[in-house]
Amino acid sequence: MNVNLETILLENEELKFLSEYTPYAEGGILSEFEEEGKRVAKALAQVNTQVADKRAKRLLLLRGFYFLGVLRGAEAYRTVVLDEVKPEHPDADPLPFELDEVCAQLFADGLNQLSRGELDKLCAALGV
Repeated sequence: MNVNLETILLENEELKFLSEYTPYAEGGILSEFEEEGKRVAKALAQVNTQVADKRAKRLLLLRGFYFLGVLRGAEAYRTVVLDEVKPEHPDADPLPFELDEVCAQLFADGLNQLSRGELDKLCAALGV
């Protein structure tokens, strides 16, 4: 397949609106959000990270949603590119969501090492 980079490199404004191409874009119903939440919870359960504080568990969940968002953004970008280079392509299924066990545990270890005051500051900065 010949690919013209000029046609698949999106401008900043186009990148900002990629969320409209995700399966669970703004304005979606809560059941879609719940399904994505279940994917994150399942991925977290599979890596079995251990944290001592409830707020740290919320931060693990927040981190999981962040990586799911990265994955969904990549899927949206793939769709935009395929629409450009192969307009008749079939819709792709969402990719399975998994977290890297080592990276997840390193993050959890970092959270566990925070003092109560440091965890308070981090949670406040993130609005958790």
